[in-house]
Parts: sequence; C-alpha cells; structure tokens
Amino acid sequence: MRYEIRVEGHLSEPLARAFPELGHVVMAGQTVLFGPVEDAAHLYGLLARCQSLGLRVVEIRQLPEGHGPGGPWTPCPCPSPVVGEPVARRGA
Repeated sequence: MRYEIRVEGHLSEPLARAFPELGHVVMAGQTVLFGPVEDAAHLYGLLARCQSLGLRVVEIRQLPEGHGPGGPWTPCPCPSPVVGEPVARRGA
C-alpha cells in the first residue's frame, strides 16, 4: 500500500530524515510525505513518529497502486483529495 501523509509547515531536512522510508515534497505551506506502508502497524508507527516530533498531521490518504515515485502520481497542492480515498482528515 502507498500512502500520502500531509503535515503542516515545511519540514527541515533533519526532520525529513526521520522518515527515511518516505519521499517528501514541500508545497503550499505543507510537507507531503509519501511512499510504501507495509501494514497498519507501520502506518501507526509513522503517525507516532509525527506526534513525537511535534508535527501536526493535516491529512492521510491511501494512494492507488502504481502511483508515487516511478509512477504517474504527483502530490496535489489542494487540500481536497484528488487521488485515492481519504483515510483520515483533521480540521475538516
């Protein structure tokens, strides 16, 4: 499964390195972390890592297979889901 995790603000390179298994891109006042997530435990671990680093998660969504680095997916700068189905969303 591939996921996109949007966090508020621009992650510094040292913070981005806390997620070595994910790619990241900064856009529209947010940082989008994206990549493969093995299972629910891995996803919860990523969210726990966000919490321990003081990051505010804005949105999480599962991406269709074949999207992401090496595929046709490009992060959308808009806050509404365009690719995939929303899994969780705060502040909506």
